[in-house]
Amino acid sequence: MEYNIDILVAGCNTTCLHCYVDGGYAPAMSTSDFYLCMEKLQPVFMKLKEKISFTLDNEVFNHPDAPEILGCVAENYKDNYYHHGSTTGIALLNHPKQEKIFDVLKHNKWGFFSFAIHGSHETHNAIVNHNSGLESLVAASKLCNEHNCKVWISLMLSKKLARDLGVLGDVLCQIPYDSILPVIPDYYPTPRLMKYQSIRCNKGEFDEILDFLVARNVDVSDIENAIQSYNEEAIIETLDLESVAEELTSKSTAFFHIDNKLDFYLGNTGSPLKCFGNIRNLSSEEIYCLLTAAEDNYYETDRIHYDDIVSAILAGRLKRSDENYVYPSRIAGIIAMIQKAKI
Repeated sequence: MEYNIDILVAGCNTTCLHCYVDGGYAPAMSTSDFYLCMEKLQPVFMKLKEKISFTLDNEVFNHPDAPEILGCVAENYKDNYYHHGSTTGIALLNHPKQEKIFDVLKHNKWGFFSFAIHGSHETHNAIVNHNSGLESLVAASKLCNEHNCKVWISLMLSKKLARDLGVLGDVLCQIPYDSILPVIPDYYPTPRLMKYQSIRCNKGEFDEILDFLVARNVDVSDIENAIQSYNEEAIIETLDLESVAEELTSKSTAFFHIDNKLDFYLGNTGSPLKCFGNIRNLSSEEIYCLLTAAEDNYYETDRIHYDDIVSAILAGRLKRSDENYVYPSRIAGIIAMIQKAKI
């Protein structure tokens, strides 16, 4: 079993429709609380070693002491820190310690950033719910490039992006990116992702998107596989309980999160399953025991559990939508069909 802890050191500047953890505005964790949290976790990291990782979310650059936090992590916990580089760019542009942030990141070989793009300025800003979302992203990507950092673009594939391909080409010309990663957003049964279904692509809407990507030398093999294997019709046609059960347990990862008040939860951010209490009142040994007693919960949320998935399949409750939506995995599609996800 592997373990991941999401530590919510600060909120996010946006409330993106595709965000499965329901990121958004929230007060930053106090710096002293962060140090206390890491002090409690250090013995756990030492025991579990490479089996445990943690992330700093929703966006560490929104923390006023971001360079100090990153420096502390690099000096003491680097082997366990999963640095995904994902950012809206807004906090980074406006941070008063901007140069120190870049210094820490580059010194520790964390000089790479990932920006998610949804389409034109109008489309992107509406989906991320920020009036200058794409403008800030473009400016931040240029800033990162000026500091000799890598820039990765995640293209979030949707009906709206498909309609914006002409304009999107002009947008990408403004960004000094190193690579493009096409992404079919995941599905979890949260209100935000249920609403996202209104712009999820169906199987027949990918042709022009694929042509757009291939023209820019983007590897589309994973997307092509998803289109063929994880559209609702294909999922139902190939459905058998044994392979689904194997897929449900193949991740072998237990997810946890710690919020900005140091409350400690079982389950991914946005999908809390149980609150264990506050880190202040838990010893390192108690935290270790809570972690190692947990079972895999990769697909479990506060709204659906493994037993729900199995019982729904046995009862024949999976019905494809009129759209024949495409998902990034078979389990995501199954959950959406069980939930009959729509606005």
